[in-house]
Amino acid sequence: MINIEKKNIYAVPLLKNIGYGYIKNYWVGHTETLEEIESFGGSYFINLIMVYNKFSKNLIASFDGKDCEWLTLPLLLRGRERVRGSDKWIPIEKNILSKEDFIIPEFRKPSSFSYNFSTNQDKVRWKIITDLRLRLAKKDFPYKDVKNIAVFKELSQSEINLRLTIEYLKINKINPEDFFTEEELNSINYITVETLSRY
Repeated sequence: MINIEKKNIYAVPLLKNIGYGYIKNYWVGHTETLEEIESFGGSYFINLIMVYNKFSKNLIASFDGKDCEWLTLPLLLRGRERVRGSDKWIPIEKNILSKEDFIIPEFRKPSSFSYNFSTNQDKVRWKIITDLRLRLAKKDFPYKDVKNIAVFKELSQSEINLRLTIEYLKINKINPEDFFTEEELNSINYITVETLSRY
């Protein structure tokens, strides 16, 4: 189900109050067409996050995402977005969804259950999830054949905020490990999120 009446472009607060990133967030239901999605009333959904190549020091009250490129491959949010709390996202705009928005991207995940996103990915075999709604998968691809496909890894809202912060720091040639204190690095699941940013 996609709630096409709600605002779906959000400002994401970067950590340590250094600014904002911008994302498009929408839910893709267990359906095949735009018409089915609009009328779908079930509970199965996938929360896709598309990250704009857009950052600002101060909050931009209006941003429609037009003519703005994507910064990363698609991300997956665990659960629903929160608009309250310390890591809240700020809804700022309703983006009209096109039929292309309903084409669910492929994702990849390690064939091995023991993979922990710190192993050298070149030595791991991957499978491609061809239909995220049904979890259909083709198995056994080397990394070189799948490196341009997003990793199937659901992130919490706090982890997505961290991911955007890492991207912002890298764009500005700031080493995240110099930006955060050791205590902060240990408290924000930095290793997993930073490793994923290099995939």
